Amino acid sequence: MSEAVVCLENALFKVGFNRVQIRCSSINERSANVPKACGYVYEGTHRQDGIDLGKFRDTQVFSKLRKEWSAKKKRRLK
Repeated sequence: MSEAVVCLENALFKVGFNRVQIRCSSINERSANVPKACGYVYEGTHRQDGIDLGKFRDTQVFSKLRKEWSAKKKRRLK
């Protein structure tokens, strides 16, 4: 999954996006591990943001800015 995120963020930043956001359910730890592994910054939790299987759930929000992506890309090239 991380490889798919990297491919998508590369495409989005190359066409001019400044920010990419990933949102995932707080009950699914594996989903939250993907943005963490890809260097996204945890921004916070939206409390009771949605309903899953009839119960309210929280949503974790992660993001990466173009300048963070560019800096990491430059470090990899060195």
